Amino acid sequence: MSYATIPLRDRFSGCLLGGAVGDALGAPVEFLRWPQISARFGEGGIRDYLPAYGRKGAITDDTQMTLFTVEGVLRAHQRLREGGAGNPFTVIRRAYERWLATQGVEPPETSALEPDSLGWVYPLHPLHSRRAPGNTCLSALRTPWSESVDGIAPNDSKGCGGVMRVAPIGLVRPDAFEFASRAAAITHGHPLGYESAGALALIVAKLLTAESMEEAVRLATSEIEGEIRPWLQRAIELARSDKPAHAAIEELGEGWVAEEALAIGVFCALRGKDFEEAVAMAVN
Repeated sequence: MSYATIPLRDRFSGCLLGGAVGDALGAPVEFLRWPQISARFGEGGIRDYLPAYGRKGAITDDTQMTLFTVEGVLRAHQRLREGGAGNPFTVIRRAYERWLATQGVEPPETSALEPDSLGWVYPLHPLHSRRAPGNTCLSALRTPWSESVDGIAPNDSKGCGGVMRVAPIGLVRPDAFEFASRAAAITHGHPLGYESAGALALIVAKLLTAESMEEAVRLATSEIEGEIRPWLQRAIELARSDKPAHAAIEELGEGWVAEEALAIGVFCALRGKDFEEAVAMAVN
């Protein structure tokens, strides 16, 4: 069955659930290298939920922030439909500040927590589970928001925290690359940090009409310029090669920075024969 025959609603839910599943599966081995993982779980690596954050299949900070991203995008769209004005990235920033509050940190703009501003996901108990989010996100969201300098965070971070949360933007925005880049730039100020996020959202957008993963990645890569494009091209080349997966991933990096995380994700999506194999490859 080609991608084009999958109902649109299923693609939306698949984007959200797929990300959450991979996050929860990988959480117990996040800080382990492959030799440690294979020694513990065998050559197949981790394949089922194991305890992390005190329970199996626990929600991660990346999934939490993904859901707050979705809420921010939808609320900005709703405001526009109702004739409201304003910067949509301010709306998304306020959503992130509500996430910050779920982690026990008071946001700099307290209006984000006023009763009529709490939104749809803040009241959900699992989203108040304390996690170990990256310092870049925490420090950027503690800093008062300014729409100057195009709303780019005043840091030079290209950590993976921006690209990890923006995939759903590709489902709803025709300007997926630009919009997701700016959403990621709220916390990550290095161009590779936010353009990697834009590239991921653009790939997701292409998947809505593409016949295959390969076509979506190819179309997205053809539209992207700058430093992120060679990372996508190399991921495509490695996916087509006969190089063992672990060696190919090692060549792309460890995934702690955005461009490496994007390239590894693209490689696994292209090399894996199905969702399960691709996710297991990425996790391990």
